[in-house]
Amino acid sequence: MRALITLLISKILLTAVAVCIPLLFFSPELLQRLGFLVPEATLFLRLLGIAYLALLVSYAFGVREAWRGIYPEAIVWVGIVSNTGACLILTLAAVQGSWAHWGQLARLSMFGAQLGTAGIAASLLYFGPCRAKHYKIPSAL
Repeated sequence: MRALITLLISKILLTAVAVCIPLLFFSPELLQRLGFLVPEATLFLRLLGIAYLALLVSYAFGVREAWRGIYPEAIVWVGIVSNTGACLILTLAAVQGSWAHWGQLARLSMFGAQLGTAGIAASLLYFGPCRAKHYKIPSAL
């Protein structure tokens, strides 16, 4: 279960630094200087940032359960759906050229997010449901 714990902690740290902090705290001007398109209503960026933060809280609970030796099935499936969905959306956007006119750092960030979400989804599948029989599953309460 150590690999699953490492994966969840890595996901928390990477998402916090690369997504939550910029969406919640970077000014629209800074995001634009970094090459991102910023919607006029930045309220939606902040709401998205807090939604990602809530997702990270669920991952933290998954880490806590895994440290206790309990397979965090619900959290693993949240991560699989979230990362697979994000990867599909990013891949479609890339094919459509959605960020072709963005700044270089922003384009690299989107490509990194595309690869990262694919890797996390695949890793969660491998270290989660594919290996769940190796983990201690809590009995129903």
